[in-house]
Amino acid sequence: MASRVVKCFGMGAAMVLAAGAAAAQETASAALDRPVSEAELRVLAAAYQRGDLGSGQCDWVHPVTEGPTRIPCEVVPLPVLADMARNVINKRAQLELAKRLEEGRGVARNPELARRFYRMAARDSQRSAPVNAEGIASFVVSGIGGHTIYTRSRGVGLPEAQERLRNLAAAD
Repeated sequence: MASRVVKCFGMGAAMVLAAGAAAAQETASAALDRPVSEAELRVLAAAYQRGDLGSGQCDWVHPVTEGPTRIPCEVVPLPVLADMARNVINKRAQLELAKRLEEGRGVARNPELARRFYRMAARDSQRSAPVNAEGIASFVVSGIGGHTIYTRSRGVGLPEAQERLRNLAAAD
């Protein structure tokens, strides 16, 4: 793509286009790395009052018991969802963030960044290497030398993310 831009418009135009793309990426990142808004907190509180905690697909910490629970991904505040989606094995959060970026829900529409998160959600992640640390992973494998060896869970790619990625590519 960059070589075609240079051939058609020259090096100066290519640098301007690259700078514009970088600025757009920074703007999208800034929108994701902001504090949680009052409106987002109201949506989350309404979901809590409806009894939606425990019914969704995104991992969450219960505000009262502070134990693990699940919540519908649609009600997770955007900055929190962006943090969750950066975890390689959190496929549901990656899918929801990609949907919001594609549709422009709560953030400026950004098909390129949406594509990136769709790819992450669609791809299987091999995370089964042993980790010699306490509390990092999902289940115990064995005890060796007084340390517990854990293995991280494997993130399985989501068919919905693969389909949305294909649709986004077809729209281009």
